[in-house]
Amino acid sequence: MIQKNQKNHVHFGGFMLSLLQKSDIKCSKCLYDKSVKSGIIKGRQHYKCKECGSNYTVELKSTAKPKSLKKQALHLYLEGLGSRSIGRFLGVSNVSVLHWIKDFWKRIR
Repeated sequence: MIQKNQKNHVHFGGFMLSLLQKSDIKCSKCLYDKSVKSGIIKGRQHYKCKECGSNYTVELKSTAKPKSLKKQALHLYLEGLGSRSIGRFLGVSNVSVLHWIKDFWKRIR
């Protein structure tokens, strides 16, 4: 179920997403806040600045996982669980789990 609250946040399946307002979109070169939509490329909305004419996209927030999740994955691995089981349990890719474990071993050597 999708719920919208007063602060332009959408709650969907336990996740909270922020909605961009027109005033949040500024040109990356001149910081002018008036722009027009200029198409979608690789799934990202592009804008064209009315002042300088440059094309830009709005930066997306990082999808990096928190360190606590990585520590939990490492702990489960050391307890004997496989990377696929850990991935299913934590809701991440098993490949991500393998990368986190590999990075950990590189740091302790």
